[in-house]
Amino acid sequence: MRHRRAPRTLFGRALIRAELTVKTPGIQRVPFWSREAIDRLATKRLVDTVDMACRHVPWYHERMEAGELHPEDIRSPADLERWPTVGLHQLHDEPLSMLSDQWKPDECIEILSSGSSGHRKTVYLEPNTFLANAVYQTRSRPIITALAGQFRGLRTLIMAPLASNEQRLRVMYGEWLAMRPARHPIPRINNFAPFEEKLAEVNRIKPDVVSGVTGVVSSFFMEVLDRGVDCHRPKLLKLSVEGFARGHRERIEKELGIPAVMGYASSESTKIGFECEERNGYHIHEDFCLLRIVDDDSRGLPEGEVGRVVITNLVNRATMLINYHQGDRGYVTGEPCPCGRTFSRVFLTQSKETPLLKAPNGRIVHYADLLRPIVTKPEFVRLQVVVESPDFWRILIESEDPDVSKAWVSTITDPLKEWTEGTVRLAVEFTRDFEMSPISGKQSPVIIRDAQ
Repeated sequence: MRHRRAPRTLFGRALIRAELTVKTPGIQRVPFWSREAIDRLATKRLVDTVDMACRHVPWYHERMEAGELHPEDIRSPADLERWPTVGLHQLHDEPLSMLSDQWKPDECIEILSSGSSGHRKTVYLEPNTFLANAVYQTRSRPIITALAGQFRGLRTLIMAPLASNEQRLRVMYGEWLAMRPARHPIPRINNFAPFEEKLAEVNRIKPDVVSGVTGVVSSFFMEVLDRGVDCHRPKLLKLSVEGFARGHRERIEKELGIPAVMGYASSESTKIGFECEERNGYHIHEDFCLLRIVDDDSRGLPEGEVGRVVITNLVNRATMLINYHQGDRGYVTGEPCPCGRTFSRVFLTQSKETPLLKAPNGRIVHYADLLRPIVTKPEFVRLQVVVESPDFWRILIESEDPDVSKAWVSTITDPLKEWTEGTVRLAVEFTRDFEMSPISGKQSPVIIRDAQ
């Protein structure tokens, strides 16, 4: 992730905060508005988004000039049925074609992601969208209060890969908003540490909230259950990035009594949805991001039918994505939620879930930690780990220039050898031939032949 330097003066930072406040009023109240009011706001932002994309974004402008797109056809979210869809290949192959000519790359926050697709994608956030993402996070406050009993004064512990975009954003918010460094920074768990060390840290810190990547957090507490060890029980797990493995949420909530609340987000749109106190589907941030369900031919599906998730970001004016295939599957309902929020909800039936890597010595690591040293390299395209057996892993890398990239081999394998204590044989291959997941039929960054 790269970004231009934050304004040096307090006046400059005050201007950013003031502009953000004007442009995003009543953030916490909007989810409780009437459906008519929400639809009016979403429609207005959609029309503005389509108009600006056709005038300023090369990919859309060229198609409008060729007579393939007609922005005047889009007057409501239902009209997006007539609009073409965009896939992740566009953000990998030609990210600048989706960038508005109103912004230069070095004026934006650049997010590089290879997350659960395995492909490198580049997304540019304009500064106000970057800050708006933080403001929209305030919607979680009443939910945390309801589940944890309070909001302020909660001790938080982070369990996430060092390569996490969420962690990088956290640091950058402090820079842009001129926040003083925290007297007591939020502690985080070393992903490469053995289970016993992680357990000792949790019992020492005694966090009220554990925040982080779902797979990393859930795997720790599942091991607590499987080993039957004494572990401090936080009041809440606050999770995002990927879904729970089957059965993990139910066991953690029932057997440990720790509720979990999930956020639905991506590098392409930052905010997409959030779980409320009922934890029954994700309320869609309809004033920030529209979400549709389509079939495999990109035709819209009615409410309640399962299909592919397509999103349209209504706020970002740098990389502008309309009808973007998110890579998840699910269905939408407009049925009222007991919490009183009127936003529609999406239920994901197949979400991005990256299996964790577990070595024979018992240590567990997230795939994103392997990406950290190379994801920002210009030659990098994608990476996949194939676990042929618990003690033999193949690391597949696609690069624009394999000869230049051979130096990456030791960058990736040296820490892995130390972490696995020599219990895993590693083979690195530069290739374009990647395997598909037997479950989703799509490329997965991690393929596990046998249960670890």
